[in-house]
Amino acid sequence: KISSSDVRLAKKKKVNLEITTRAGHSKTNKIVAKLALKVGAELVLNTDSHGPNDLLTGRRRDIFLKRLGLSEKEIKKIKQNSVKIINC
Repeated sequence: KISSSDVRLAKKKKVNLEITTRAGHSKTNKIVAKLALKVGAELVLNTDSHGPNDLLTGRRRDIFLKRLGLSEKEIKKIKQNSVKIINC
């Protein structure tokens, strides 16, 4: 389980925290998102895909993130953070 101090350290070290869509791995997404937003840590989305059915369309991704209670602005930032990592 992630703690507030873990999230503060991630922010300090500029480490993005992961929201995962992988079944069974995604049980703590709401906690991670809530703490990251509270502290101001960055979030990214990961599918941890093992097959084609694990991949998400843009629509399915947005629905998944909205179910975590994230706003459109927060979802846009997560997308930007993910693209930034890809472009490194």
